[in-house]
Amino acid sequence: MNVEFKNLKDNEWITTDDEGRMRFVKTDAQTEEMEDILNKEDVLELLRYNKERVLEDIDKTRDSLKENKKLSISTLIVISIAIGGLFIINNGYSALMIPSLFTGLGFLGILEGIVLLKHKGDKKLMAICEERLQEIKEEEPALEKEIAELKEKHNFIEEAKELNYFENLSYENTEEKRLVRTRTRK
Repeated sequence: MNVEFKNLKDNEWITTDDEGRMRFVKTDAQTEEMEDILNKEDVLELLRYNKERVLEDIDKTRDSLKENKKLSISTLIVISIAIGGLFIINNGYSALMIPSLFTGLGFLGILEGIVLLKHKGDKKLMAICEERLQEIKEEEPALEKEIAELKEKHNFIEEAKELNYFENLSYENTEEKRLVRTRTRK
């Protein structure tokens, strides 16, 4: 994210991001236009960050859906084995088997209900994530195109990708009441 920018000469600027990296930029843009370009770059960076988070959420939800399916199948198998075991142990029909059968079926119903509710919630979350991802995929190219047009319009040229050779940076308050990084010498 762009944190600050300073006009060095008529068409030369230095911008600094939140990690302290600096860019040297030549452009015909005025302060407001430069601020608009940098704000749009910030919005694009935030959009890409949100895209990554949505993709991570989709992966987690997809994994959760798989686990729900495995849990549901496992529950059915275990309860079926338990009920079948009751038949074998009791050698047929007995008075104790009916309450055990109803208890087993009740337990199965409760477990399956919980798993189905979680599965339903995960499906809703997946739909929301996919919808948001689609919105981001539609916004991103339009914003990239808009930034490119603004940069072309104002002859925005980065002379160096990153300027990291500034040491001993300090902050001073300028007349415009903005914090600006300056180099101090020892």
